[in-house]
Amino acid sequence: MGISRTTLDAGASSESLYDRADERLLTLANSELGFRQLMAVRPRRLDRQAYDLHLERHGRVLEFFDTTLRLFVEALAEGDRELLRVLLNDTPASLGWAYHRSLDAAHFSMPVFFRTDETPLGKIVELQCPGSLWGEYQLVLDSYDDLGIADGERHSLAHRFGRSLSALLGATPLAHHLLDNASIPDGMRYFIARTRPLVRYYGIDAGLEALDCNFIRSHSFFGLLAENFAKQRLELCHRGRLRYDLPPIVLFDQKAAMALPFWRQTRQFYSDDVRALFPHTSLVTPNGVELRDGSVASVREFSLRPRSGRRYYLKYAGSDVSINWGSRAVFNLAKLGREACERRLQSAADDFRRNRVWILQQAVGAKSRIEYVTREGDVRESLWQEKLSSFYGPDALLGVMSMHRPFYKVHGNRDTVVSICLPEGREHVRRMLDRGAASNRKAWVERPTAGQAGSIPVPRTGGSSCSSTR
Repeated sequence: MGISRTTLDAGASSESLYDRADERLLTLANSELGFRQLMAVRPRRLDRQAYDLHLERHGRVLEFFDTTLRLFVEALAEGDRELLRVLLNDTPASLGWAYHRSLDAAHFSMPVFFRTDETPLGKIVELQCPGSLWGEYQLVLDSYDDLGIADGERHSLAHRFGRSLSALLGATPLAHHLLDNASIPDGMRYFIARTRPLVRYYGIDAGLEALDCNFIRSHSFFGLLAENFAKQRLELCHRGRLRYDLPPIVLFDQKAAMALPFWRQTRQFYSDDVRALFPHTSLVTPNGVELRDGSVASVREFSLRPRSGRRYYLKYAGSDVSINWGSRAVFNLAKLGREACERRLQSAADDFRRNRVWILQQAVGAKSRIEYVTREGDVRESLWQEKLSSFYGPDALLGVMSMHRPFYKVHGNRDTVVSICLPEGREHVRRMLDRGAASNRKAWVERPTAGQAGSIPVPRTGGSSCSSTR
């Protein structure tokens, strides 16, 4: 069932579809901007095998987070300059090595809620905590629910988020959601509104003071430490009084970590299952790039390849928030001539000497057909580049969204078609969710907390200095 031409003529016009979405944004997010993308005519139905892929990979992503976190903490404790050059990269000195060495085990946590960017072929090309699009998913679902073509209550991302967070905290979530670095702030405001009253928010709900909050969300590591209560909240986290969504460390607010499962220095610490999550990803260094077969190609050698041998994306992978989001520093090397490719790669290799990290990631995108409704009322079908995004909580998959665009950089834009992906077979999905939640909740419960460092070596000020790596 979807939005057909007949449905549009019968009264569920594109005008009413988009007008309802615009009205929801105005009413709940106080935004006059309206819904600025396009909607597919119907939710996408994923078969059992396809949906299982999204469900089951959650545990492998947590394994990736955990291994990467342990490597980072050990590098801080032991003064591993080479690894810290990659993971601290161009982080300002005031929030670099000395800052991270001052933290304790409670601050070195994994992301709680996160979103993937992935191809239809099942490879994750980015991980973001928490990432954008949570509100867009909910708004599209609510719009489908208005037309009776999706069960908004059953598939609500906002409700799943609230219930998952309540279970994690063991109490009513009292959240402060910092929106200063949200790429689509009205979308996140809509999501906030739809999670209430399951979640209460500082600055919205009466009687809630800033230091009462037990859950802190931000779209930027730097934002966590630039807000008014940063020091008090670090202390409250140390005492076990609150959790961070994006933890107060730079590790998970950049792309550099995605190269670690493939890098010669660290690949032995990752399982093949974790490595299979991602397309081949290499650091760009003055020595060149590591290829899938283990060989190293110099910048010149790689650039001399034919375009068919340069199907890779060059991505800025550091912590500079002016260019590490929204595909601002992403280049498709197969579309560049040899000289232009060499200039780009050489600039990235030179940046490595300045602690600015770039990665080379194999291009594994694919196109698929999508039917969508224009604001003028036309139902169209196009063959466009597709991106999938899975939304995860601490113990399970929460939802899946698809986006199509006539460009290789697929993200929110006026020519982007958005749909939500729903599973076929209610009982199958319920069993999978219960199984995944049980195993992954166990992993979260067993994570070290304040005063219980477990096997994580907690960095302390002193020992060998890595100040040159920031």
